[in-house]
Amino acid sequence: MSISLTIEDDIATLLINRGEQKNAISLAMWHSIPDHVERIVAAKAKVLVVRGAAHTFSAGADLSEIANLTNLKDAMNYWIAIRSGVEAIAELTTTTIALIEGHCIGGGCLIALACDLRMAASNAQFALPEVKLGIVCDSTSVARLAHLIGGAAAKEMLLSGDVKNAEQAFRLGLVNEIVLEDRLVSRTYQLARVLARNNGEAIARLKRQFHNLSLGITPSPIASAGTFSAEEEDGQIAESFLAPAVKEKIKQIIGVTRRF
Repeated sequence: MSISLTIEDDIATLLINRGEQKNAISLAMWHSIPDHVERIVAAKAKVLVVRGAAHTFSAGADLSEIANLTNLKDAMNYWIAIRSGVEAIAELTTTTIALIEGHCIGGGCLIALACDLRMAASNAQFALPEVKLGIVCDSTSVARLAHLIGGAAAKEMLLSGDVKNAEQAFRLGLVNEIVLEDRLVSRTYQLARVLARNNGEAIARLKRQFHNLSLGITPSPIASAGTFSAEEEDGQIAESFLAPAVKEKIKQIIGVTRRF
């Protein structure tokens, strides 16, 4: 299975299509996202809808692949592929909408955060459970989350790693609208058609303003006092993929999942 792209009437759809694995995103799938975004730009699509197959958005990165990483180079390449896929969507100058059913977990949630708008079915579930695995979450995604729901709520969500249902996510400001499951697709594409009528250059400028605002959150004095850099953060995240405790936790999760 893969991530596929279709474009119709100025609206692009990026479909995460691995339903039997709750749309867990493999390394090859992460690598494909920037290429799809280039095609969207070339086609001059005015809106992108990101959605998952089989009535779920995405359970995040493929944990079985992360569990099999054995060296820092491969771990770094895996993380860079995730970051590049997420940022390709975030940096797209057209309007982006996440159409969210079911699981929106981990890397799937990072993709949703990178979109401009999030439309959720009443059965949607959101979580950033990296802390439960022992994996480091990147500063850009932390900043996006804090910008959307506020620092206190973002800390609670990240420090607990707990799941938020659609109603909780809506109250926090994580999603823009909750829609009944059987109406989510039609409502999302109705919105996409309305947004597609707007001026592309104005949208691009507005998105740049929001991008700068969301990533311009003042870092803590502790972080500022050190020599913390983007390269160092990438290294820390890659190293966390290799930690024995992380691998053991992933194996436990995979074992539980296979029993159901």
